[in-house]
Amino acid sequence: PSQPARCAAVLGGLRARLGVFASPGNHDYYAGLGRLRDALAEQGIPLLCNAHRTVSLNGSTLVIAGLDDAKVGRPDLAATLAGAPADAPVLLMSHNPDAVAELPAGPPIALTVSGHTHGGQIAPFGRPIITQTRNRRHCRGWAEGPRGRFYVGRGLGPVCIPLRVGSDPELPIFRLVAAGAEPSCPPGDRSVS
Repeated sequence: PSQPARCAAVLGGLRARLGVFASPGNHDYYAGLGRLRDALAEQGIPLLCNAHRTVSLNGSTLVIAGLDDAKVGRPDLAATLAGAPADAPVLLMSHNPDAVAELPAGPPIALTVSGHTHGGQIAPFGRPIITQTRNRRHCRGWAEGPRGRFYVGRGLGPVCIPLRVGSDPELPIFRLVAAGAEPSCPPGDRSVS
């Protein structure tokens, strides 16, 4: 977080057919959200903070949305989805899973991804000691919220102390398939419905 331009340059190397998008987390605020937003913009990466973008491919539309951080920001789902096509599936990014678990009831969201927790970071025998979330059930992997299932990734590094126990680093990759299309997974991939 102390080197937003360097971080943005690394992320600028990502290539995705429909674009690369980011949403803010608590450490982005601590380091200066404006600096990060500017550095990402130089790389062509929009920082979606209570905002969305609509992308289309082969006649299918997807809303990619980013909530503000739940710990130090002001997440607002209504503002995030304002103007989004009502019939398009939503991929929601929310750094902190607490925001996802506390969303107001409403239509399901196709996929929500979160992080923040580092999977517990110190989790001997798979039981997290440090959760960075108000609910231990929302610490890693799949969880259930008022708008449907969501995934909490363990992330790549530690926070506060340079140690991870029982919470291996993780960079989840999701293959999105349009409704009604036949999913296909290369060998080694896992399909989740």
